[in-house]
Amino acid sequence: MSEGLAALAIQVAVGVLTLSISIQLQPEHFRRAVEGGRPLVAGLAVQLAVVPCIVLALALSGLVRDPVLLTALCLVSLTPSGPTSNYLTHVARGDVALALLLTVIGTLLSAAVMPLALPSLLQATTGQGIQVVTPLAVFQSLLVMVVAPLLAGLWLQRRHHALAERIRPALGKLAGILFVVLLLGAVASQWKLLATAATGAALPLLGTNAAALAIGGLLAAACGLAAAQRTTLALKTGVQNVSIALGIAIGVLGRLDVAAIAGLYGLTQLLVATAYALAKKRSSSTAGAGSPQAASEPS
Repeated sequence: MSEGLAALAIQVAVGVLTLSISIQLQPEHFRRAVEGGRPLVAGLAVQLAVVPCIVLALALSGLVRDPVLLTALCLVSLTPSGPTSNYLTHVARGDVALALLLTVIGTLLSAAVMPLALPSLLQATTGQGIQVVTPLAVFQSLLVMVVAPLLAGLWLQRRHHALAERIRPALGKLAGILFVVLLLGAVASQWKLLATAATGAALPLLGTNAAALAIGGLLAAACGLAAAQRTTLALKTGVQNVSIALGIAIGVLGRLDVAAIAGLYGLTQLLVATAYALAKKRSSSTAGAGSPQAASEPS
Protein backbone atom coordinates (compact mmCIF):
# COMPACT_ATOMS: atom_id res chain seq x y z
CA MET A 1 0.00 0.00 0.00
CA SER A 2 1.37 3.46 -0.91
CA GLU A 3 1.95 6.12 1.74
CA GLY A 4 -0.95 8.15 0.35
CA LEU A 5 -3.39 5.24 0.59
CA ALA A 6 -2.13 4.35 4.05
CA ALA A 7 -2.67 7.93 5.24
CA LEU A 8 -6.18 7.95 3.75
CA ALA A 9 -6.98 4.62 5.41
CA ILE A 10 -5.94 6.02 8.79
CA GLN A 11 -8.05 9.14 8.26
CA VAL A 12 -11.10 7.08 7.30
CA ALA A 13 -10.61 4.84 10.35
CA VAL A 14 -10.49 7.87 12.65
CA GLY A 15 -13.55 9.23 10.83
CA VAL A 16 -15.45 6.05 11.73
CA LEU A 17 -14.48 6.58 15.38
CA THR A 18 -15.92 10.10 15.20
CA LEU A 19 -19.09 8.84 13.49
CA SER A 20 -19.63 6.19 16.17
CA ILE A 21 -19.66 8.97 18.78
CA SER A 22 -21.55 11.70 16.91
CA ILE A 23 -24.42 9.35 16.07
CA GLN A 24 -25.21 9.24 19.80
CA LEU A 25 -25.24 13.00 20.37
CA GLN A 26 -28.27 15.20 20.85
CA PRO A 27 -28.46 19.03 20.62
CA GLU A 28 -28.64 19.27 24.43
CA HIS A 29 -25.18 17.74 24.68
CA PHE A 30 -23.73 20.68 22.73
CA ARG A 31 -25.82 23.22 24.65
CA ARG A 32 -24.50 21.82 27.92
CA ALA A 33 -20.93 21.81 26.60
CA VAL A 34 -20.95 25.54 25.85
CA GLU A 35 -23.18 26.61 28.76
CA GLY A 36 -21.69 29.77 30.24
CA GLY A 37 -18.84 29.64 27.72
CA ARG A 38 -16.26 28.70 30.35
CA PRO A 39 -15.64 25.04 29.36
CA LEU A 40 -15.12 25.93 25.70
CA VAL A 41 -12.88 28.95 26.34
CA ALA A 42 -10.86 27.10 28.97
CA GLY A 43 -10.52 24.09 26.69
CA LEU A 44 -9.26 26.12 23.74
CA ALA A 45 -6.77 28.03 25.89
CA VAL A 46 -5.45 24.87 27.53
CA GLN A 47 -5.06 22.80 24.39
CA LEU A 48 -3.37 25.61 22.45
CA ALA A 49 -0.94 26.75 25.17
CA VAL A 50 0.03 23.88 27.48
CA VAL A 51 2.16 21.65 25.22
CA PRO A 52 4.13 24.53 23.59
CA CYS A 53 4.90 25.83 27.10
CA ILE A 54 6.10 22.36 28.17
CA VAL A 55 8.39 22.17 25.12
CA LEU A 56 9.74 25.67 25.77
CA ALA A 57 10.41 24.76 29.41
CA LEU A 58 12.25 21.57 28.40
CA ALA A 59 14.48 23.55 26.02
CA LEU A 60 15.22 26.52 28.30
CA SER A 61 15.94 24.26 31.28
CA GLY A 62 18.37 22.21 29.24
CA LEU A 63 16.53 18.96 29.90
CA VAL A 64 16.25 18.43 26.14
CA ARG A 65 19.10 19.62 23.92
CA ASP A 66 18.83 17.46 20.80
CA PRO A 67 17.73 19.80 17.96
CA VAL A 68 15.98 16.98 16.08
CA LEU A 69 13.95 16.03 19.14
CA LEU A 70 13.15 19.68 19.88
CA THR A 71 12.06 20.32 16.29
CA ALA A 72 9.71 17.35 16.41
CA LEU A 73 8.31 18.47 19.77
CA CYS A 74 7.75 21.99 18.42
CA LEU A 75 5.86 20.63 15.42
CA VAL A 76 3.69 18.32 17.51
CA SER A 77 3.00 20.91 20.23
CA LEU A 78 1.41 23.36 17.80
CA THR A 79 -0.84 20.86 16.07
CA PRO A 80 -4.47 20.76 17.18
CA SER A 81 -5.85 18.05 19.40
CA GLY A 82 -6.08 14.72 17.61
CA PRO A 83 -9.49 13.29 16.65
CA THR A 84 -8.56 10.04 18.42
CA SER A 85 -8.95 11.95 21.69
CA ASN A 86 -12.69 12.20 20.98
CA TYR A 87 -13.01 8.42 21.08
CA LEU A 88 -10.83 8.23 24.19
CA THR A 89 -13.03 10.89 25.82
CA HIS A 90 -16.00 8.63 25.10
CA VAL A 91 -14.17 5.67 26.67
CA ALA A 92 -13.20 7.74 29.72
CA ARG A 93 -16.80 8.95 30.27
CA GLY A 94 -15.84 12.54 29.53
CA ASP A 95 -17.87 15.28 27.85
CA VAL A 96 -17.88 14.07 24.23
CA ALA A 97 -19.79 17.04 22.81
CA LEU A 98 -17.24 19.42 24.32
CA ALA A 99 -14.44 17.26 22.91
CA LEU A 100 -15.89 17.43 19.40
CA LEU A 101 -16.35 21.20 19.59
CA LEU A 102 -12.79 21.64 20.81
CA THR A 103 -11.50 19.49 17.95
CA VAL A 104 -13.29 21.50 15.26
CA ILE A 105 -12.69 25.00 16.67
CA GLY A 106 -9.20 24.16 17.91
CA THR A 107 -8.18 22.86 14.49
CA LEU A 108 -9.40 26.03 12.80
CA LEU A 109 -7.53 28.19 15.32
CA SER A 110 -4.41 26.06 14.98
CA ALA A 111 -4.46 26.52 11.20
CA ALA A 112 -4.20 30.26 11.78
CA VAL A 113 -1.78 30.15 14.73
CA MET A 114 0.74 27.53 13.54
CA PRO A 115 2.23 29.47 10.58
CA LEU A 116 3.00 32.37 12.94
CA ALA A 117 3.94 30.49 16.11
CA LEU A 118 6.06 27.65 14.73
CA PRO A 119 9.00 29.75 13.43
CA SER A 120 9.12 31.64 16.75
CA LEU A 121 8.98 28.49 18.87
CA LEU A 122 11.69 26.81 16.78
CA GLN A 123 13.88 29.92 17.07
CA ALA A 124 13.43 29.98 20.85
CA THR A 125 14.16 26.27 21.34
CA THR A 126 16.64 25.34 18.59
CA GLY A 127 17.92 28.68 17.32
CA GLN A 128 16.52 27.96 13.88
CA GLY A 129 13.27 29.30 12.44
CA ILE A 130 11.33 28.27 9.34
CA GLN A 131 8.50 29.60 7.25
CA VAL A 132 5.47 27.34 7.13
CA VAL A 133 3.36 27.13 3.98
CA THR A 134 -0.44 27.16 3.69
CA PRO A 135 -2.26 25.09 6.33
CA LEU A 136 -4.36 23.34 3.66
CA ALA A 137 -3.39 19.93 5.06
CA VAL A 138 -4.99 20.93 8.37
CA PHE A 139 -8.36 21.50 6.73
CA GLN A 140 -8.17 18.36 4.61
CA SER A 141 -7.40 16.26 7.67
CA LEU A 142 -10.20 17.95 9.62
CA LEU A 143 -12.73 17.37 6.85
CA VAL A 144 -12.18 13.61 6.60
CA MET A 145 -11.62 12.80 10.25
CA VAL A 146 -13.97 15.18 12.07
CA VAL A 147 -16.31 17.46 10.14
CA ALA A 148 -17.85 15.01 7.64
CA PRO A 149 -18.45 12.14 10.14
CA LEU A 150 -19.67 14.59 12.79
CA LEU A 151 -22.27 16.10 10.46
CA ALA A 152 -23.24 12.65 9.13
CA GLY A 153 -23.83 11.33 12.65
CA LEU A 154 -25.88 14.33 13.72
CA TRP A 155 -27.93 14.14 10.49
CA LEU A 156 -28.65 10.45 10.99
CA GLN A 157 -29.65 11.02 14.62
CA ARG A 158 -31.99 13.87 13.69
CA ARG A 159 -33.48 12.67 10.39
CA HIS A 160 -33.29 8.88 10.71
CA HIS A 161 -33.36 8.26 14.43
CA ALA A 162 -34.58 4.67 14.16
CA LEU A 163 -31.82 3.77 11.71
CA ALA A 164 -29.22 5.50 13.87
CA GLU A 165 -30.29 3.53 16.92
CA ARG A 166 -30.28 0.30 14.92
CA ILE A 167 -26.73 0.67 13.61
CA ARG A 168 -25.28 2.29 16.72
CA PRO A 169 -24.27 -0.94 18.56
CA ALA A 170 -22.54 -2.43 15.50
CA LEU A 171 -20.85 0.90 14.72
CA GLY A 172 -19.61 1.12 18.29
CA LYS A 173 -18.07 -2.36 18.07
CA LEU A 174 -16.47 -1.51 14.71
CA ALA A 175 -15.03 1.67 16.22
CA GLY A 176 -13.52 -0.33 19.08
CA ILE A 177 -11.93 -2.80 16.65
CA LEU A 178 -10.55 0.00 14.47
CA PHE A 179 -9.08 1.72 17.51
CA VAL A 180 -7.24 -1.45 18.52
CA VAL A 181 -6.01 -1.86 14.93
CA LEU A 182 -4.74 1.74 14.90
CA LEU A 183 -2.96 1.20 18.21
CA LEU A 184 -1.33 -2.06 17.10
CA GLY A 185 -0.45 -0.52 13.73
CA ALA A 186 1.25 2.40 15.46
CA VAL A 187 3.28 0.02 17.62
CA ALA A 188 4.27 -2.14 14.63
CA SER A 189 5.22 0.79 12.40
CA GLN A 190 7.42 2.40 15.05
CA TRP A 191 8.82 -0.75 16.67
CA LYS A 192 12.36 -0.37 15.30
CA LEU A 193 12.43 3.31 16.16
CA LEU A 194 11.09 2.57 19.64
CA ALA A 195 13.90 0.08 20.21
CA THR A 196 16.69 2.35 18.94
CA ALA A 197 15.44 5.61 20.48
CA ALA A 198 14.39 4.23 23.87
CA THR A 199 17.34 5.81 25.68
CA GLY A 200 17.22 9.11 23.79
CA ALA A 201 13.77 10.23 22.76
CA ALA A 202 11.28 7.90 24.45
CA LEU A 203 11.68 9.25 28.00
CA PRO A 204 11.28 12.97 27.09
CA LEU A 205 8.30 12.08 24.89
CA LEU A 206 6.60 10.02 27.60
CA GLY A 207 7.29 12.79 30.10
CA THR A 208 5.75 15.37 27.79
CA ASN A 209 2.70 13.16 27.24
CA ALA A 210 2.13 12.60 30.95
CA ALA A 211 2.76 16.26 31.83
CA ALA A 212 0.29 17.47 29.19
CA LEU A 213 -2.45 15.17 30.51
CA ALA A 214 -1.82 16.14 34.12
CA ILE A 215 -1.55 19.89 33.54
CA GLY A 216 -4.64 19.91 31.30
CA GLY A 217 -6.68 18.21 33.99
CA LEU A 218 -5.33 20.41 36.79
CA LEU A 219 -6.02 23.63 34.89
CA ALA A 220 -9.54 22.43 34.14
CA ALA A 221 -10.05 21.79 37.84
CA ALA A 222 -8.68 25.25 38.64
CA CYS A 223 -11.32 26.68 36.28
CA GLY A 224 -14.01 24.93 38.32
CA LEU A 225 -15.15 22.60 35.55
CA ALA A 226 -17.17 19.45 36.15
CA ALA A 227 -15.48 16.05 36.41
CA ALA A 228 -16.43 14.97 32.87
CA GLN A 229 -15.12 18.25 31.46
CA ARG A 230 -11.86 17.90 33.40
CA THR A 231 -11.39 14.49 31.82
CA THR A 232 -12.08 15.98 28.39
CA LEU A 233 -9.56 18.80 28.79
CA ALA A 234 -6.88 16.40 30.03
CA LEU A 235 -7.28 14.23 26.93
CA LYS A 236 -7.60 17.17 24.53
CA THR A 237 -4.34 18.54 25.92
CA GLY A 238 -2.54 15.21 25.91
CA VAL A 239 -3.42 13.94 22.42
CA GLN A 240 -2.11 15.93 19.45
CA ASN A 241 -2.88 15.48 15.75
CA VAL A 242 0.48 13.96 14.88
CA SER A 243 -0.51 13.37 11.23
CA ILE A 244 -0.29 17.14 10.66
CA ALA A 245 3.17 17.23 12.24
CA LEU A 246 4.25 14.37 9.97
CA GLY A 247 2.97 16.23 6.92
CA ILE A 248 4.94 19.36 7.79
CA ALA A 249 8.08 17.41 8.74
CA ILE A 250 8.14 15.55 5.41
CA GLY A 251 6.38 17.94 3.04
CA VAL A 252 7.75 21.27 4.29
CA LEU A 253 11.02 20.53 6.10
CA GLY A 254 11.99 17.42 4.15
CA ARG A 255 13.17 15.89 7.43
CA LEU A 256 12.54 12.18 7.80
CA ASP A 257 14.40 12.15 11.12
CA VAL A 258 12.01 14.74 12.54
CA ALA A 259 9.05 12.81 11.12
CA ALA A 260 10.28 9.63 12.81
CA ILE A 261 10.41 11.32 16.22
CA ALA A 262 6.97 12.86 15.64
CA GLY A 263 5.68 9.38 14.80
CA LEU A 264 7.16 8.03 18.01
CA TYR A 265 5.42 10.84 19.89
CA GLY A 266 2.16 9.69 18.34
CA LEU A 267 2.78 6.19 19.65
CA THR A 268 3.71 7.25 23.18
CA GLN A 269 0.79 9.69 23.50
CA LEU A 270 -1.61 6.99 22.36
CA LEU A 271 -0.30 4.54 24.95
CA VAL A 272 -0.36 7.09 27.78
CA ALA A 273 -3.79 8.50 26.86
CA THR A 274 -5.32 5.03 26.44
CA ALA A 275 -4.08 4.02 29.88
CA TYR A 276 -5.53 7.25 31.32
CA ALA A 277 -8.88 6.75 29.58
CA LEU A 278 -9.21 3.15 30.79
CA ALA A 279 -8.32 4.20 34.33
CA LYS A 280 -10.97 6.95 34.26
CA LYS A 281 -13.52 4.50 32.87
CA ARG A 282 -12.75 2.05 35.66
CA SER A 283 -13.01 4.73 38.36
CA SER A 284 -16.23 6.04 36.83
CA SER A 285 -17.74 2.55 36.86
CA THR A 286 -16.66 2.04 40.46
CA ALA A 287 -18.16 5.37 41.50
CA GLY A 288 -21.48 4.34 40.00
CA ALA A 289 -22.68 4.55 36.41
CA GLY A 290 -26.15 5.51 37.58
CA SER A 291 -25.21 9.01 38.73
CA PRO A 292 -26.97 11.98 37.05
CA GLN A 293 -23.75 13.01 35.28
CA ALA A 294 -23.13 9.55 33.91
CA ALA A 295 -26.71 9.15 32.86
CA SER A 296 -26.59 12.34 30.80
CA GLU A 297 -23.58 11.29 28.75
CA PRO A 298 -23.91 9.24 25.54
CA SER A 299 -22.96 5.62 26.14
